[in-house]
Amino acid sequence: MKKRKISNKLIQELNDLQLSRNKIDEFHYNFVTNSSRYVIFMHEILQTESNDKLIMVPVSQYIVSLVTCWETYFRDLFVFLLEMDSEFLEDVVDLNNIQLNHEELILNNVKPSEFVSKFFNFQNFQDTEQALSPLFENKDFFKTVSEYQRPFILINKRKIGTISLSTLFNNWYETIIEFFEIRHKIVHDANYRIVVTNKFISTAESICILLPQIIGQFVSEKYNIPRLVIDINNGNIESVTERSSEEIGVIFTVQDMTAKDWIIVNS
Repeated sequence: MKKRKISNKLIQELNDLQLSRNKIDEFHYNFVTNSSRYVIFMHEILQTESNDKLIMVPVSQYIVSLVTCWETYFRDLFVFLLEMDSEFLEDVVDLNNIQLNHEELILNNVKPSEFVSKFFNFQNFQDTEQALSPLFENKDFFKTVSEYQRPFILINKRKIGTISLSTLFNNWYETIIEFFEIRHKIVHDANYRIVVTNKFISTAESICILLPQIIGQFVSEKYNIPRLVIDINNGNIESVTERSSEEIGVIFTVQDMTAKDWIIVNS
């Protein structure tokens, strides 16, 4: 049985996370805004710095930042699922042999969803898989999600139709595993120097940006919460709960995030 003490430190950590994320059902929007900050900054650097050795310093920090955005997204998504779906909460607790003392949680004003999330490390790919597998009846979470097909539009690539991660990237799983391993070395070994190709970084970057958004569209539709769509007639993007036949789920690519040919308008 997995146990965890409800300490003052743990309570403070959970309170800080709740405060910074705002509304728990905005995990999709938060991911897009969080990751786009780092994407825009990194690509501005790439346009001004030509020294290959120097450029590896911001690239290293960029890798760490993308994994942090990934961690935040999946942690917030997990907490959302635990709060919205009592069956999912029960499955996670049972499958992972987690002990919940509901009286203690109530006494310390700690939500079960927030408490259970601390049993998983969302910087770890396998831990994330383990946490979210009950969403698909304990099937491999990432494999199942990578094959999820829905009408999507990739604005900058001018692609519209049924899109899944596995059709966009044949080796996405191996790439993201290696990306996480590189991030681990950067954080824990200052002697480590990155030796990767531009193609690898570009592919890993795209997977880190696209996969959470695909999952976000799936979860938003399953639980009937607002999701990003684009009106194919006028090109406007908005957040809706029910989409019309003229609206298609929209996924922002790296190119979309760095583009300067769009504006935010008041609704």
